[in-house]
Amino acid sequence: MDLVVSFSNRRNGRRWNVNWPAILVVEGAEYGCTILDLSHSGARLDAYGLRFKPTRATLNCEHFGSLDVRLKWVRGRQAGVRFEHTAAEVIETLKHVVPGMGRREVQVREKRPTFGRMRAA
Repeated sequence: MDLVVSFSNRRNGRRWNVNWPAILVVEGAEYGCTILDLSHSGARLDAYGLRFKPTRATLNCEHFGSLDVRLKWVRGRQAGVRFEHTAAEVIETLKHVVPGMGRREVQVREKRPTFGRMRAA
């Protein structure tokens, strides 16, 4: 139930691994689920019995209240949702319960010299 401070980098940016119980409400039907990880753009859920239908839903969690989402995919017990709010709104909602959410981290990459064949002029 507590936040796991680890994170991973994926295509859509930084994701925080959490293990939070939640309820996904899809067209009036409630599905008990667990939020596995989340980012400023969406979340990955573990939800039994959920069928895919690209539709709007509401994700309710005691840690942050409720957020409107769009169901994007379902594979077995896992599902992906995208928040229907701007990134700034999501960050404002989650930054109080997710350490590091909303903090911009600049990754400085050291420029490495490139080596190649020398060509005759």
